[in-house]
Amino acid sequence: MGYGMGKVEAIHHDGRGGLRFDERPFVVMADGAYADLGTVRM
Repeated sequence: MGYGMGKVEAIHHDGRGGLRFDERPFVVMADGAYADLGTVRM
Protein backbone atom coordinates (compact mmCIF):
# COMPACT_ATOMS: atom_id res chain seq x y z
CA MET A 1 0.00 0.00 0.00
CA GLY A 2 2.98 2.33 0.11
CA TYR A 3 5.22 3.49 2.88
CA GLY A 4 4.81 5.00 6.32
CA MET A 5 6.97 7.53 8.03
CA GLY A 6 6.92 9.31 11.33
CA LYS A 7 8.82 10.24 14.44
CA VAL A 8 8.57 9.09 18.03
CA GLU A 9 9.52 11.72 20.59
CA ALA A 10 10.28 10.74 24.19
CA ILE A 11 10.51 13.49 26.82
CA HIS A 12 11.95 12.80 30.24
CA HIS A 13 11.30 15.21 33.12
CA ASP A 14 13.60 14.65 36.10
CA GLY A 15 11.22 16.19 38.67
CA ARG A 16 13.49 19.18 39.26
CA GLY A 17 12.81 21.15 36.10
CA GLY A 18 15.27 19.34 33.81
CA LEU A 19 14.10 17.92 30.50
CA ARG A 20 15.72 15.49 28.07
CA PHE A 21 14.41 14.88 24.57
CA ASP A 22 14.97 11.84 22.37
CA GLU A 23 13.72 11.87 18.76
CA ARG A 24 13.57 8.68 16.69
CA PRO A 25 12.40 9.15 13.09
CA PHE A 26 11.45 6.08 11.06
CA VAL A 27 10.35 4.92 7.62
CA VAL A 28 8.74 1.56 6.82
CA MET A 29 8.67 0.48 3.19
CA ALA A 30 6.56 -2.72 3.23
CA ASP A 31 3.12 -3.81 4.41
CA GLY A 32 3.29 -5.37 7.87
CA ALA A 33 6.80 -4.05 8.48
CA TYR A 34 7.92 -2.53 11.75
CA ALA A 35 10.75 -0.29 12.87
CA ASP A 36 12.75 -1.19 15.98
CA LEU A 37 13.34 2.19 17.60
CA GLY A 38 15.36 0.85 20.51
CA THR A 39 14.80 1.11 24.23
CA VAL A 40 14.01 4.20 26.26
CA ARG A 41 15.87 4.24 29.56
CA MET A 42 15.12 6.86 32.18
